[in-house]
Parts: sequence; C-alpha cells; structure tokens
Amino acid sequence: MDTNTKTNTDTNGKSRLRKRFGAYREALTEAEYARRSAQIATQLLGLPEMKSPGCVHAYWPMVERREPDIRSAITQLRAQGAEIALPLTPDIRVPVMYAVRYDGRAPTPEPPWGVPRPSGCEQVAPDCIDAVIVPMLGGGRDGRRIGYGKGYYDAFLQGLRALRIGITYAACLLDSVPSEPHDIPMDVLVTEQEAIRI
Repeated sequence: MDTNTKTNTDTNGKSRLRKRFGAYREALTEAEYARRSAQIATQLLGLPEMKSPGCVHAYWPMVERREPDIRSAITQLRAQGAEIALPLTPDIRVPVMYAVRYDGRAPTPEPPWGVPRPSGCEQVAPDCIDAVIVPMLGGGRDGRRIGYGKGYYDAFLQGLRALRIGITYAACLLDSVPSEPHDIPMDVLVTEQEAIRI
C-alpha cells in the first residue's frame, strides 16, 4: 500500500469514527452529560500532576456539542493557585492556536463552529505551560487522538514539552484508532471511568 492510499484510508477511518463518536455525544441526555462530565473532572483532578500544576492550558467546553464539561476542574485548579490558559484561534481558516491567560470571565462562542473565544488577550509563552488538557472526540488506548480534524491542537502541541492530557468519554475510547504522521499522541487519557498513562 503506498503512502497516499494509506493516508486516504486513515482519513476515511477517522471520518467514520468522528461520526460514531459524535452520535454518541448527541445521544447523551442532560443528566448523563452532567454526570459523566463531573466524573471526568474528578478523574482529572485526581492526577498527581494536578496537585500543584503550575500553568495548565485547558479548554472551555462547547456544551452544545456535549464536549466534556471541565469547568468545575478549571475552577478548582484556579483555587489551588494554578494559572489557567485557554486556546485562542485568531483565524479559523488557519490551524494556528495561541495560549491566552484566563481572566475568570467566560469565553464567548464564535461562529461558525461556536468555538469559545477567551475574553483576555495576554498570551502565555509555550515554555511556561506545564500541562495541556486536550479535548478529544475519541481515541485509542495507545494515546492517539481523534479530534475535529482541523489540526489546531496538533500544530499547537508540536514541540511543546508540557504533559499532554486527552479528555474523552469511555465509550469513545478504543484499543487503537487511525493515525497520521502529524498526529501528536497524548501522555495521559482521562475518561469518566479511569486515567490511563501511555
């Protein structure tokens, strides 16, 4: 199989998985979503690295897409003295993302995808980040991640020395998933049921 054929196969496989994981999320009731999100936040805060985390690059959940809601964990981490950064994508057409200091105000969803835009604009240097909490549509127990397919996180994580923590639902975690050379694997995976170190 040549490289182009393999890439097309991987891309097609990822597309099917995105639909599958998206369908799972859409089927969650409000109560299930709240319960699973709370369990994920508890698992996340239970990681040893979250006891004195320094600077954590988190994400603000797109709740309408049933992205695991980790806002309670963000609040707890700030209460412990952690500095929180959130992702900022200046131009949705370009897979470039910056870390911006979270100032306590809720980000504003931006069209067309409803990606939350932080209210602040003070950038955080990549080498100051100790851990990155990465949203996953799903993934493999080998640390590979299926995202939305836009490439923002893979570009952001390239060369970053921070601990990479992937967040997803247990039902969206498989033994393995298709991957491509530019995909950046996670160091830790967190679901509502467990935390897995790769």
